[in-house]
Amino acid sequence: MDLPWPAFETLIRDLFNKIGFDTYLTRPSRDGGVDCFAFLQQAVVGMKMVISAKQYSIKVPVEAVRDLAGTIDLERAGKGILVTTSDFTPAGYRIMESNPRIELINGQGLLALIKKHTGQQMKIEFTRSQPRRAAKP
Repeated sequence: MDLPWPAFETLIRDLFNKIGFDTYLTRPSRDGGVDCFAFLQQAVVGMKMVISAKQYSIKVPVEAVRDLAGTIDLERAGKGILVTTSDFTPAGYRIMESNPRIELINGQGLLALIKKHTGQQMKIEFTRSQPRRAAKP
């Protein structure tokens, strides 16, 4: 969690690159909640995805999941992924269950993806001096 937010977003972009997507970070300001675009470039099955990364020590509020649903439509994306270092509220998970275009990846899922696609063993640690949320400037 001591990772600065731009480095965290780069980590997420690089991870999805390793998974097999063409990825691009958005500009830090006025990104509309989108930190990264990911494109699946395959014949017949191409897709644009929006990715939002939340470096939080508390559960991601349901509003962030709702915002992602709106961003998927606004960006005309096939899917939206919300990745966090923590977890999501039960209401956030309910929205995901009712919308197949939303995927939520909590901290444990993120660590599993990093290990599977990079071979790196990582852990998420929170310090007392950290804010409850890692806010962008």
